[in-house]
Amino acid sequence: MVDGSQEPRNQIDTKRAVSAIAAATGHHAEYVGPGEAAEFRAKLASTAPAARLLSLGSAGANRNLLLLLTAGENILAIDDDVLCETWTPGGQGDSLAVTGHRQARIITRFFPTRTAAFDAAHRHPANLLAAHEQLLGRELAVLIGGSPHADLSEACSHVRTGLLKNQPLNVTATFSGIAGDAGTYCPYRLLFAPVPLRDQLCADGATFATAMASREVIRIAASAIVTHDCSCMATCMGLSNRTVLPPFPPRGRNEDGVFGIMLAASRPSTLFGHIPVGVLHDSARPSRRLANRIVSATESRLSDLLISVVRLCPSTTGQEPGAWTLSMSRVLAGLGSMTRGALVDLVTDLTLEERRREMAHTDEAASDPRCPDFWRAALTEYRAQLASSISRPDFPLPCEFHDAGGGRSGFQALQTFLASFGELAEGWTALWETARTMNTAHRVA
Repeated sequence: MVDGSQEPRNQIDTKRAVSAIAAATGHHAEYVGPGEAAEFRAKLASTAPAARLLSLGSAGANRNLLLLLTAGENILAIDDDVLCETWTPGGQGDSLAVTGHRQARIITRFFPTRTAAFDAAHRHPANLLAAHEQLLGRELAVLIGGSPHADLSEACSHVRTGLLKNQPLNVTATFSGIAGDAGTYCPYRLLFAPVPLRDQLCADGATFATAMASREVIRIAASAIVTHDCSCMATCMGLSNRTVLPPFPPRGRNEDGVFGIMLAASRPSTLFGHIPVGVLHDSARPSRRLANRIVSATESRLSDLLISVVRLCPSTTGQEPGAWTLSMSRVLAGLGSMTRGALVDLVTDLTLEERRREMAHTDEAASDPRCPDFWRAALTEYRAQLASSISRPDFPLPCEFHDAGGGRSGFQALQTFLASFGELAEGWTALWETARTMNTAHRVA
């Protein structure tokens, strides 16, 4: 249990809960709070100086510590607001679907309340670990050979070529379905959803209205799915941590989305799995979203910038998994050593270029005669808000750094972060290898 809470009282209560669970179940359970994290960091630092950059607190920082604590193992990472009451879509059988980049075969339904979403999730006792293990860390060719009903009709060219050339294509991350809080940032991002979901929303105005007003969903794979789509939501996520994975950004939200893109970039052989078993996501957030607030069009986020930076990083096809992370660290270090004016110009260019693509997308979609009026109205709202926001001087600066004073101070804080993340990425493979050696010795002992 990695505890990133800041209040001592919460840390004490969580530690007691972990001890109580260990005593009641007889399973080995470890609590890792600030003290335990500092001790682990000190052990790593003797051979891996980048350990000083590790911390607790943000979701990304906590997940980095988890990757090191479990280096050399397969893991299932579950957020603290998840209830492991398992459910299934029903009728999935033992089929396997191999898909490309469109999030095909994912069932998504929208609900006005959490109770309604929970009630729609058909409870079914399932071994969550075993369900992830059916896909996690396994080669696609082996999965196809072992499935009586493998459907490759929607596989992308990358996967088809890899299979034809007998290239090792491995499932490195797996995801459970969820019922409850969708965990998404802004409902207007649905305007950029892949075709299957977009068609579903365009078909019915009532469904679209619910999706825009409420965060409650059920989302689950119709059957076991292996895909080349790197969309990553870490609410209940399995990771094959037997070889080094890239680190999570230790600041900002959507750090799991950035991680998924980094993972795909660092390993061309990486595939992602979705299992037809769900859990309940019972967050403290209200079901109803704030009306008339298009946050994704009013601000920029660190994750958006980092995704653009990932695209600047050259491919390392055929090299060791850690080679791309090292290449990424050099790009980040370069950003960290730029003059302030050059960094501001680059961040502004990257941000505006991405937003221009969004505006072009909204224009194209709205001009389609098949576009329903309610969808066209939302596109128009989004474009108007973005056009108004994009002219603000502080718009390109990620919102995570606005509290640093804005303007010059904000960009200085951003540059400090980029340099620090670059340093962590540079030392990450050494950190991971040291941690794996320590973990092996600990298990033997």
